Amino acid sequence: LEGFLGISWGTRSESAKKTMAEKGFTYVGLGKPNELIFKGGNFANFPVQQVTLTFFKDRFFKAEVDFPKTDDDSKTFSALMDAYVQKYGVQFEPHYPDSSTCIWECKEHNTITLMNSDGIGIVYANKSISDQSHATDVSKVKSNDL
Repeated sequence: LEGFLGISWGTRSESAKKTMAEKGFTYVGLGKPNELIFKGGNFANFPVQQVTLTFFKDRFFKAEVDFPKTDDDSKTFSALMDAYVQKYGVQFEPHYPDSSTCIWECKEHNTITLMNSDGIGIVYANKSISDQSHATDVSKVKSNDL
């Protein structure tokens, strides 16, 4: 798993914005200071409500895809699950007993998480940069608690 929609892990935000525009997504602004929000477009042949790209020190490490809520969410979830199993294999870990969240651990511990709770979402994450981000967040909390 080298990234998301042709955006490699570690890519700078301006380059990611350009790639997303080329893929048919419209940049709508910042979420948190380290997040770029996009609307429109399709992912895995389904219309997308929103895509959020997250950066640490201007290096891409996480993509979150939210799909619009529909009456057919269970069918959409099943279709997405089938597509991910076909592409990445059945080595997914059901995170909850009802299998509403499944995690695929890919090369270098990068992960794909497929969720169906109050709408369908997919998260692609790069473990290395994510760990750096979390370590920084934890150190900030500890120093603020002093």
